[in-house]
Amino acid sequence: MWSNVKDLLHTDHSTDETNNDTTFCSKLDTFFAHKVNNIKATIAWSLTTPLASDRHHQGPLLSAFPAVADEEVAKLIASMSAKSSPLDLVPTSSLKACRYTFAHVIARLANLSFEHSTFPANFKMASVTPLLKKHGLDADDPANYYPISNLNTVSKVLERLVLSRVISHVSSSPSFDAVQSAYRRLHQRFSK
Repeated sequence: MWSNVKDLLHTDHSTDETNNDTTFCSKLDTFFAHKVNNIKATIAWSLTTPLASDRHHQGPLLSAFPAVADEEVAKLIASMSAKSSPLDLVPTSSLKACRYTFAHVIARLANLSFEHSTFPANFKMASVTPLLKKHGLDADDPANYYPISNLNTVSKVLERLVLSRVISHVSSSPSFDAVQSAYRRLHQRFSK
């Protein structure tokens, strides 16, 4: 009877299936690590090559981010989705409920991060889920997967704090085109 129950519940995992899962996970890991290393190398190379637009830069340089206030962090936490990550030490619902308490700690963390030009290593970790790009693609080919990264909620807060400062700087630049609509909030591109 127990044998039949195990068969019905699919609890009998064979060693081959486990080995195949481990092998495929390693294959995905190697593929995406190689892809990230290629992106890093491309960025490093492009940073050593001056762009023609760099010679015509107008306006102030972004050499430091403005400080973060507790109120800004509390407002940001309140506006975030209640979804939690498996990497969260504190559930997002608790973070939102106690946002004024956590806002001070996160603001301090952000200001230290900005001051030292570093991002905390613990917040660089992500829980990655491979998602097949399109139904019918070869499921054994790692190139057919999107790596969906689920980051720690505090990491997302820090990322949004940086983004708000970069957008503010770019928008105030004299070389920023005021009629640009692509990639801007509350702006739509008009098609002919």
